Amino acid sequence: RTSPERDPLILLSRKNPKLVDAEYTKNQAWKSMKDTLGKPAAKDVHLVDHCKYKYLFNFRGVAASFRFKHLFLCGSLVFHVGDEWLEFFYPQLKPWVHYIPVKTDLSNVQELLHFVKANDDVAQQIAERGSQFIMNHLQMEDVTCYWESLLTEYSKFLSYNVTRRKGYDQIIPKILKTEL
Repeated sequence: RTSPERDPLILLSRKNPKLVDAEYTKNQAWKSMKDTLGKPAAKDVHLVDHCKYKYLFNFRGVAASFRFKHLFLCGSLVFHVGDEWLEFFYPQLKPWVHYIPVKTDLSNVQELLHFVKANDDVAQQIAERGSQFIMNHLQMEDVTCYWESLLTEYSKFLSYNVTRRKGYDQIIPKILKTEL
């Protein structure tokens, strides 16, 4: 395990498996069963198989969670834990509109799970808005536009002239339909 932040969810799952199904898998940091809280590691679940679950949890790893945007595409309700790390689009996502916010220490996770189970229509609406946000705002052209804007602004702060290395190709952006 890369951090103990998931421990409360794993322990809740062991105590109340009907409420939540969460286990540690064996990742690159795994050394012993101590890393999986004394139990054997669960089998890996491929990202596409995450979509079989109604609720999905997003935790950071050693940096921002780069799977966050992909979880929304499952159509599942996303529980987002903490806000210490972020990618460029996180600020546009709104808690209780696109996802369920969870305190970093998970002290409110049980209450939140009971809430969404008792309010399935609300949970479904949040899941749909989260999925729609990704579909409407994180297409490749949106991401490319962000990076182009970021790097253009960043280049204004460079105190030296950038020269292209021999053998490197210049990337010339395609004209997008939205620019016509």
